[in-house]
Amino acid sequence: MMIEVTQEDIDEGIIGSPRRCPVARAITRKLGSPAHVGIEVWWKEDTEVFHPLSKRLYKFVSDIDLKRPVKPARFRL
Repeated sequence: MMIEVTQEDIDEGIIGSPRRCPVARAITRKLGSPAHVGIEVWWKEDTEVFHPLSKRLYKFVSDIDLKRPVKPARFRL
């Protein structure tokens, strides 16, 4: 599954918030189900789904948390 983190996600996301960060916003929009982003991504469908972050996505999340500039991007989960 591909997720797309938009400029709006980046602008409106809350740094350090596992449920409202730019990546969580993008996943929630894609799935229609709230997502939680940390060392892994999880969301609830019929059962909870856990997925480890790729190195690229982990760096993106880390850059956001460290208040480094990021650009919109697409990631595969």
